[in-house]
Amino acid sequence: MFKIFLYSILFVFAILQSMQSDASDKNKNASGSDCQSFVVIHGSSNINQFHFTHDRPVVENASGNFKTENYIRIPVNGFDASNNKMLSDFHDMVKAEEYPDIHIEIEPGKSADFDETSGRTRFKSKISIAGKTNEYIIPSEVSACQVSGYMLKGNLMVKLTDFGIEPPRKVLGAVRVNNEVFINFAFRIPAEGMLTEDLP
Repeated sequence: MFKIFLYSILFVFAILQSMQSDASDKNKNASGSDCQSFVVIHGSSNINQFHFTHDRPVVENASGNFKTENYIRIPVNGFDASNNKMLSDFHDMVKAEEYPDIHIEIEPGKSADFDETSGRTRFKSKISIAGKTNEYIIPSEVSACQVSGYMLKGNLMVKLTDFGIEPPRKVLGAVRVNNEVFINFAFRIPAEGMLTEDLP
């Protein structure tokens, strides 16, 4: 009986290690090192952690100029997760059928404030999820992309309730998703022809 229990523990441990390795690979692939845009949403519950990865956010900048506003459209059905049931719950949570995209609007680079202490640029941004929009100040790193344009990288903590989303409860309330969600992102801004001094 003890051997069965021990093997069960080892089996569960192996699964958890595999899941962590999968998450690490996804974050590594979405590192932005090749000027690839990505979004990773990290969440947690009272019993585990989870993440959703999107490596095809659409950056829309009609003028191709970093001095103008940038609009990022993130199709909800483009997110990937290690657990399909969890992904289905995520779609339900953000009302994907009614609101198929998450929208982010970022102010022009020249309008943003540079923080000398942190070395980051503070962008005023608007994020729309499930039909509700909130404004945030997002400290971000801006660097010239090796290919062309610029990479805008940052992270942000948001609360589900800010978007009118009640943190889900599962298994008769035994599993409770935490209200705080962390977003890591890298967006390639198509600013061909811009010069280094155009950076904020």
